[in-house]
Amino acid sequence: MCTAKETKARFWDIDSSFAVDADLDDASFRNQVVVGLEYNIKRFKKLIRSIWIAILFRLPRKRRDVMAIMRIQLWSGNCVTLLTCNQQDDLNDLRQRCVEGRHLLKTHPLYLLSFVYEQRYHVWMDWLCLLWQQVAELEAVTDMARPLWKLPDLVSDREEMASTADKIFSQMHGTNVGLWLCHGRSVMASARRFGTFCSEVVDELERERRSCGFRPVHRRTISGLQESFKFTTTRLESVTDRVTELKDRLAGHMDVSYNLIAQSNNDINLAIAKMQSYDSRTVKGIAILTLLFLPSTLIAVRSPWTAYEIVLLTECTDSMVN
Repeated sequence: MCTAKETKARFWDIDSSFAVDADLDDASFRNQVVVGLEYNIKRFKKLIRSIWIAILFRLPRKRRDVMAIMRIQLWSGNCVTLLTCNQQDDLNDLRQRCVEGRHLLKTHPLYLLSFVYEQRYHVWMDWLCLLWQQVAELEAVTDMARPLWKLPDLVSDREEMASTADKIFSQMHGTNVGLWLCHGRSVMASARRFGTFCSEVVDELERERRSCGFRPVHRRTISGLQESFKFTTTRLESVTDRVTELKDRLAGHMDVSYNLIAQSNNDINLAIAKMQSYDSRTVKGIAILTLLFLPSTLIAVRSPWTAYEIVLLTECTDSMVN
């Protein structure tokens, strides 16, 4: 790719084979100058027509990435694009958008970026609705939502999945990872950067066209393209706000759940302590009863021997007296 400065230098660099001979007459002199200018103009057009700009971008959502490389010719606006998607549905959707908006692509090739940006917005909205459904299910199962916010009914398998504490926390963790790690940070940040990138590409393309001496694109076309980017970016701001709202709701839900489980564990520990205290009192009672009745038991055991000894001594005394 030649820069504008190099292109202009090559244009004004008159070929040596067309050097002007001062000894020629006026007619020959004019003919030679005209031939030289025509040659350099043709060579200049050949050079400037090879000037192009390449654009490479990638937009997530993880398993539904969109990658594309665009090659735009500056002087004509012709564009060749290689676009790949992980899912066939996304590719079909983008192809349909290009077919429906082909009149916009004829005015400016960067409308393709607008189509991709808008399609990604709808993909992110679908993902947001899925996360909202998961958070609402958690709130309904744990009875931590207002009556107006509760889901009217739950699918049986979802209700069964959230029937135990372990399953509930597993679902909480999965939703939290989706909100914070996968999309709350990376995808939303990529969306904002892509909106800024699209606007910068439009401005850069126009600067390159002007530097090469081409006629600039109509201002109305540029304004419409920029407004399409701004409109999608504004809609994405609402998505970001909703993601933040879901983060706060899920964080509060997790805190309450952990506190309830900790309180439940404390109640269990308190019940165990009460049982241990009762067992301790029972053991103490048994010990007291044992200490109370043990001496009489010993007396009862030793009393026959004592009586026998007394009778034996009495008989011995009587025999000695007689």
